[in-house]
Amino acid sequence: MTGKSEKIQLSHIDTTEAAKNVAKLLEENKTYFLNGAWGSGKTTFLKQVEKEKTNKKKFIYLDLWKLTDKRSIVEVAFSKLHFFLYWIGKILLILSVALSLLFTAQFNLGFQNYINRIFNKYAQVFITSFGVIALVAAVYQFFKPKSDILYAWIFDKLPILNKILIIDDFDRLTEEQQKEAYKLFALLNGKLPIVFVGDFEKVYDNTSNDFLSKIIDRRIDLPFGLHPSNIWNEYFKELESKFDTALTNEFKQLFIIERRNLRDRVHFNDYVTKEFIDRNKFGHVQVEQLLVAIYIYLFYPSGYIKLFNDEIPYLLPEEELGDDSFPKILKVLLGTDINQIPLDFIKNKKDYYIYESPSNMTNEELANIFENEDILKTCIANSDIVSDFYIYLQDQYDNLSEITKMLILKITLKELAINGNVSFSVDFILRRVTEEHIKTNGEVNKESSFEKLLYIFWKKRLEEFKINDYSILLFILVTYCNFSNNIFDHIDLDLPELSIANFKTYQFKLLYLDRYSKDHWDSWKDMEEKFWEAVNSLSDDDFIRYWADRDILREVEFNIFQFNLDQNSDGPFILSHIKQRIDSLKKSNFIVKINKSDSDELHLISHTSFE
Repeated sequence: MTGKSEKIQLSHIDTTEAAKNVAKLLEENKTYFLNGAWGSGKTTFLKQVEKEKTNKKKFIYLDLWKLTDKRSIVEVAFSKLHFFLYWIGKILLILSVALSLLFTAQFNLGFQNYINRIFNKYAQVFITSFGVIALVAAVYQFFKPKSDILYAWIFDKLPILNKILIIDDFDRLTEEQQKEAYKLFALLNGKLPIVFVGDFEKVYDNTSNDFLSKIIDRRIDLPFGLHPSNIWNEYFKELESKFDTALTNEFKQLFIIERRNLRDRVHFNDYVTKEFIDRNKFGHVQVEQLLVAIYIYLFYPSGYIKLFNDEIPYLLPEEELGDDSFPKILKVLLGTDINQIPLDFIKNKKDYYIYESPSNMTNEELANIFENEDILKTCIANSDIVSDFYIYLQDQYDNLSEITKMLILKITLKELAINGNVSFSVDFILRRVTEEHIKTNGEVNKESSFEKLLYIFWKKRLEEFKINDYSILLFILVTYCNFSNNIFDHIDLDLPELSIANFKTYQFKLLYLDRYSKDHWDSWKDMEEKFWEAVNSLSDDDFIRYWADRDILREVEFNIFQFNLDQNSDGPFILSHIKQRIDSLKKSNFIVKINKSDSDELHLISHTSFE
């Protein structure tokens, strides 16, 4: 795929032969049922059948589900099957009422004198006749809701030539509407071909006495070409070709198992085009994982909201999501750790979110932001996932000049160094710069290791902008370059000896603590002494937050926290190393109680909560 203009076109599914066969069936005045789920292409297929018919019969569509007027179904059908007769009758009734009013003294416009001169002695007969017609019309209008006897009589007496009646979306009608449709069928049976369209299983379940199954002569299923296994297999071949990737069979089979139809394919493809091409995410995400996110967004909306808000552990296949539960395969695909660039969903959720947000700014206004450095700083620092600036930045970043890109990077790194702020725009820029450098220099520098290449690049960038905070360098390497947390064990970095005080934010401080953990989280006794020194040097809020993140501290009530050391075999060991730090909290507006009980609980009561 080479550019934004290259859209993903849905291939045409040829059903010509099937349409010809159905067209031949409809030559007989019988009752048919075209079976298919909503959105499976029934109406489109009928249009194809209409083109392929060899006779002169016209398809008359009766879409009762969309009927909004108060006319009965019999009257609506009559207006379509006897179109001219129906409207001529309506016009005559209206003219009769109008003329009868003109003949009265209240509307004495000289019309009666004109009639007297033309008809002479027969004028009164003429006037009386129109009055009687108007009266009959008024009486009929009064009783019309209770009886369609006139239309029924005409249906019985007049033949219906060269027409095929299509009763569309029959499965979506109310029980009362279905009963009225059966009355219509009783009037028209044998006079013309009648085709009920809908999902037979749904109608069958909702219809008493299986009446529909008794009246239809032939049930017609949609051709295999419109079956999910066919429409999606062709579509996936197109996706794999355009994105140069191979999708897992489990993911592809899910569309067939869940019977995603033609309408679903159109919606899914719209979002694939929007996310991969319009929002320029191709090459910056793992293709299948973004496809999974789109699938969840469309077909598991309540579950997607919880995923978006980090309310569910997506790695647990059986986790309940209210009305929606993710199929196991979706969670497996999202939970797959892909150790390469672009970063996978676990490491970089922001690029995998799907969102709709109407813009409050014009493209010209957004483009002007890049001409004003102060405004640009504010937009980069404060942008979120639905802000106009962030969406515009995603769409237009590749079209920006190198000078503008360098300015954006400078602002981003300064924002990170000064405030430790990782806004959506900061996150996007750091990822995009990393990806661009890999694509541009990865092949040229084969003699250098992947890690060394990125380390040298980002170290030079920070030095260029006079940023000497090495915690930022570590943060970028771990977060955006796919380095492991124990970065010091995998690459010989030319860094000075750092203390945890050099790390400005809690997120950066975790990198320092991980340096001395040695992956020994299963045994706290194996931690290095520098680890305990670093933990105890944390601020009050960071100290509480750290132990909460390790599931050792929890909030039992508002501002009341509990250490769960009794469940941990290393509990006494941990307590011995942080006891002095806990005692120091008494001097920082904390109340600390140590209960010497069988459970060995330690309660920490604070006037301020952690986030």
